Parts: sequence; structure tokens; C-alpha cells
Amino acid sequence: MIWLAAPLGLLALLALAVPLVVHLWRPPPRTVRIGSLRLLREASRPPVRDLRWRERLLLALRCALLAAAALLLAQPLWPRADRPGARWALRSPMAQPTAAQSAAWAELLREGYEERWLAPGFPRERPSAGPPPDVWSLLAETDARVGAGGHLAVLAPTELRSLAGARPALARPVRWMASDGAAEFVWLVGRTEEGRVQVGISTPAQVRHLTVEGSPEIRVPGTSARLRTRQTASGREAALNDEAFAPLPTLAPLRVSVQAAPDRTEDERRVRAAVSALGWRNVGADETPDWVVQLGDLPLSAGRAPLLRDAGAAEANPGGGKFAGHRLRQRAAATLTADDRVLLRDAFGEPLLTERAERGRRVLRLWTRFQPDWMEAAEQSALPLWLAQTLTPGAPPPNDLRRVDPAQAQPALASAPAVSHLPAAAPTDLSAALWWLLAALLVAERLLSHRPSPASA
Repeated sequence: MIWLAAPLGLLALLALAVPLVVHLWRPPPRTVRIGSLRLLREASRPPVRDLRWRERLLLALRCALLAAAALLLAQPLWPRADRPGARWALRSPMAQPTAAQSAAWAELLREGYEERWLAPGFPRERPSAGPPPDVWSLLAETDARVGAGGHLAVLAPTELRSLAGARPALARPVRWMASDGAAEFVWLVGRTEEGRVQVGISTPAQVRHLTVEGSPEIRVPGTSARLRTRQTASGREAALNDEAFAPLPTLAPLRVSVQAAPDRTEDERRVRAAVSALGWRNVGADETPDWVVQLGDLPLSAGRAPLLRDAGAAEANPGGGKFAGHRLRQRAAATLTADDRVLLRDAFGEPLLTERAERGRRVLRLWTRFQPDWMEAAEQSALPLWLAQTLTPGAPPPNDLRRVDPAQAQPALASAPAVSHLPAAAPTDLSAALWWLLAALLVAERLLSHRPSPASA
């Protein structure tokens, strides 16, 4: 099906009336008196049939010329949409399938599924190394491309680093094979005032910070990473494995001001205990804090320090999945604006920690409470670790390898199929082909019109 970028150009087809009138109109016969018929009888009769076919061919060529010119003015395009009902097998570059999954994947390809990589553009060849793919947004794009009756299969780990976008609602179910992914990711956070090095460790089960001695080269405990440090004139530098050395920022103890509403006394006690467990300082109104934690329905505090707020007066809803490595029992429904950025989601893809700029300061909003009735982590050692990851440099982790249940990674199923009126790829412009066609028609018309007729030969 041809698309027209300027359909009003087809009005030029009205010009077809000109050659039709010229060719088909015949003047009325006239009587001409001549002196003798002897010379006419001796003349050969012209081939009337040849003349008629010549005129008809000229008429067709001239009409085709005008029609091609009108189509050129309409700017025709040929959409290059993927075939309807396509079956795609999408493989994540991060996937590390088991032998059974590899066999099942090969069976899908034998059934006619087309293998593509789960990366921007859905290439057929493995993409080069890059950031983790945003699986949900890529699946939403794929859903619009495969057409009605299409099928999708996905081979990918259910890591949080690949599920950062909004959970989509697709027009078709997705067959998801939850593969293994990376076993660990280690990154540098900084150094303490005592000269020790703090690193972040992400595994499929948890994210944590670990402080180790700054030796020339040691193995980070519990990981396969090698930590190298050196002292330079500008300060302490460190590197992991074979990476280049980089300076380490100094991690001074944070000063945290905890402000609580009257109904948040227990929440305040738990947050203050977590701050003390990290070696940070609980400060009052007479000191300038590095962070402010507001609990309950309180107005935005004064000052320029970044702010962490809880769910406030929002109504509680059932939670889903885990928070800080422990079960999330209740949460509040997040009310977001275009200025909010989601930093953390629960297992069902709902925003749990958001960020925005308000009155020139950074404001984080945690859509739950620091209460055991809301989250299990409030009574566990996971709460200080989560505060450290959230309020200090290097958090949230650049590669969060924690995994969710495959059923929670599945996109939702839309109640009605989504309809897309856009082609899957940029359409092909047919103007160049029409110019060649016009040139060929013009040459043929000129040659035929200037060719001597049989009657004059």
C-alpha cells in the first residue's frame, strides 16, 4: 500500500482531460470540390489500422506522463512495516542460558521464530557491549511491530537493572525464559577518613557496601574482584581488576536531621538507630545537616540540604515483592508528575522511590513507611544498608543485579490490542523511481510522435 505525503498533488490528474479531448475530438466533415478523381485513384490507400494504433499508443503514453507527474507531486511513500503476524525470539545480550534453555530456544527457531537481539533497533547480529537494555520499553516497541497475530518469546534475566522503565501493557502474552545473568557487579564508592576503601557489591540476591583495607592489591571478600590502590601526590587512587586507577572521594560521616510528625515516633526511633549504626551523626536544628529525613505529614523543611520523605499521609495499600532485600508488606500509591524520576520500583513495577527537584533542592520520596507493618526491613539490619546506598555517593548501584520473580517481570496484558498507525521503519521515498519513469515515458512519447507515419512514407 502506497502512502501519499501530499495527497492534494493528485488534483493534477485533472490534466488528463487535455490529451483525451485532443485525441478523441473530431471536427465535422467538410465537402471539398476537386477537378478530377483520376489522381486519387492512382494514389495508394493509407493503412488506416496502423494509424489508429499509433494514435492510441500516443494517447496512452501522454496520459501515463501526466499520471506519473501527478503522483510525483503527491510525494508517494512505501511503508516498510514488518510482516503481520511475525514471530520474534528476542535474546538479551545479558542472558546466560542453561543447557535446557538453549535447547528450548533452538526449538523455537526451528518452529519459525526469527531470532533478534533485545537491544535498540532489534538487530539480527549480536550488538556490541553497552549499557543494560531497558527490557520493558523495548517490549512495548516490539509489540507494535510484530503486527496482529504475532508472537513474542524472550530470553533474558529478570534483573532490576533491565527493568527500569514503566511496566507496559501489551496486546499479546510474552513467553519469557528467565535465564541466568551476571553473578556479581563490584564498583568503587570512596574512602573513609581512616583511609579504608568502600566498595559496592551487587548480586542477584542483594546490594551492599563493604569497607576493606587499602592494601596495594587484595581480593574483595566474597567476590572475584581484585582491588588495587596506590598513593599519589594528589591523594589515594584505586582500581578494580584491570581498570585504570581513579581518585577516591572521601566519605565523611553524614550529618542527618530526622524530623517526625507526632504519629511517627516509632518510625523516628528506627531511622535514628540506623543512622547511628552507620557511624553517622544525628543532628538537631542548631547544625547544618547533609540530609534531612522527614517522617509523616510535614511541610517541606527550610534549607538547601537534600530531603528524604516517607509516604506521609497517603493511604496504605498492599505491598508487593521485596524492599531492601526483605518483604514489602504495605505501600502508598505513588502520585507522580512529569518532574518525578523513578529510582526504585517494587516487584510489580510500581514506583517505590522517586526523585524530583523542589525549591532548588533534591527531594526523594519513599512511598512506604519505616515500620515493620509496612516493610520487613524496618526491623532488620537491611535498613542501615539501604540508607547508606540511598544517601551516599555510589548509590543506587549502576548495575543492580537483584532479580524479581519472572511472573512480576512479565508485561501486563492490555484489555484491547494496541493499534499503531506508524510504520515499523522509515518509509521508502518513491520520488526517484518516478523521475526515472517520467524520463522513460517522455523519451518513448517523443520518439513515437516524431516517427514518420506509414501514410507519408
